[in-house]
Amino acid sequence: NNDPGTYNFTTATNTTYAKLVKFDPATEDFILYNCAGTLTVTSKTSAGFIGYYIEGTYSFTATNPTNSSDVIQVTNGRFKSYYSW
Repeated sequence: NNDPGTYNFTTATNTTYAKLVKFDPATEDFILYNCAGTLTVTSKTSAGFIGYYIEGTYSFTATNPTNSSDVIQVTNGRFKSYYSW
């Protein structure tokens, strides 16, 4: 469901989510953070026969899975995207 509304998510959520990945120069590897927050769809507009434009905002907390004191706050993010099924 991607109709206008507010959707909560966690790392375990499969349909609505955000991901944050950070490069660690010490290990030369990427860290996939655990994320939890909200995504708000403010509009969903038909793009013709198949597809929609959706837009909205998001905010979440990203926590390093191996270092719980390494936390990144993302606030007031915005998106506008096209999708088709």
